[in-house]
Amino acid sequence: ASLFIGLVVGGVWLQQEDTLPILHVSVDGQFEHVDKNKLVKVVTPYVTGSFINVDVTKLREAGEALPWVKLIQVQRSWPDTLHLVVEEQQAVAQWSSHALVNSEGELFFPAKKSFPAGLVKLAGPEGTSELMTKQYAEIIKQFELLGLSVSQLQMDKRRSWAVQFDNGMKLMLGRADNKQR
Repeated sequence: ASLFIGLVVGGVWLQQEDTLPILHVSVDGQFEHVDKNKLVKVVTPYVTGSFINVDVTKLREAGEALPWVKLIQVQRSWPDTLHLVVEEQQAVAQWSSHALVNSEGELFFPAKKSFPAGLVKLAGPEGTSELMTKQYAEIIKQFELLGLSVSQLQMDKRRSWAVQFDNGMKLMLGRADNKQR
């Protein structure tokens, strides 16, 4: 019985905010576009509570709301440190004029001035970014063999495809059997 009481008292003591306060937050990752200082500023309001009961989910959500942040892993380091491992978004193309697309076809919306130069432009109906990214990966493989470089890939509302090349040539694939075409 005294062991049980000792465990309960110890558990309550560890849950108190001033018992094991978080004193340090470190950030690690390869950054090209993420502003590390801005990331720390955004997550700092969520670095509250003790080492045991800090709300890691809210902290991650706050950091992942930044446009160039894809994923944050939070690791606790005894007794007073949180270590954030950050994965930055990798843009494979530009989506219309207002977004970027990662390799999974997910859209993200950083400031336009931060868009990398020379990205292929994809344009299609809403909700087609994943499909278009997969198609784009297949198309560039096929045309690289011919020495052609894709500059733009479009799909219209009727699901017809058009490929624009760096040399100005445009290829209309239509919507049926476009792999064969």
